[in-house]
Amino acid sequence: MSFPTYVDPIPLPAPVTTGSTIQSYTDPLGDVWVAKNGVNGGNWKRARDVLYGGYYRAAAWNLTTTTAVMLYDTVQYDDYGLYNTSTGAITLPVAGVWRADAMVAGNTGTAGQWVQVRMDATGASSTAYGLQSMGATVVWTIAICWLQKRCAANDTVTILTAASAAMAGRTDGGGNCKMSFAYLGTG
Repeated sequence: MSFPTYVDPIPLPAPVTTGSTIQSYTDPLGDVWVAKNGVNGGNWKRARDVLYGGYYRAAAWNLTTTTAVMLYDTVQYDDYGLYNTSTGAITLPVAGVWRADAMVAGNTGTAGQWVQVRMDATGASSTAYGLQSMGATVVWTIAICWLQKRCAANDTVTILTAASAAMAGRTDGGGNCKMSFAYLGTG
């Protein structure tokens, strides 16, 4: 049986002081570290400790009968800028196991309508779905969770919505229309 050589302190590259992309490094013990110019002084941090984010929808929006990407527009936390508020895509900068969840809320106009929320990932083998049918005019919330999916570096995750009829989405400061994501490790 062989054991990795432990070095104290862990040998890390010099801080990142140029460029705009996230750099990654795997240390001799197999931990993944990340650094980005302008974040934490460009210093290296364990990926599982810093690659996470959360957003919510503050601006008014509507669901349509055509499948559309849900655009969360207000950042709660995302130091490394993994989510793009213009495209609705979370870009996963390192390979490993990731988790994501989302909530979407709205108001139905009449009884008998339905809403679907879907989370898709490039390269991952599965998708999360949520479907709700309404028997009356109601305020609704759908929550979906995409747990522990093994992804490749630069895979993307998007949240999509569709409805049986156009209806208003809810905006409430992040209470019912929000999403989050986190890197869990190499797996």
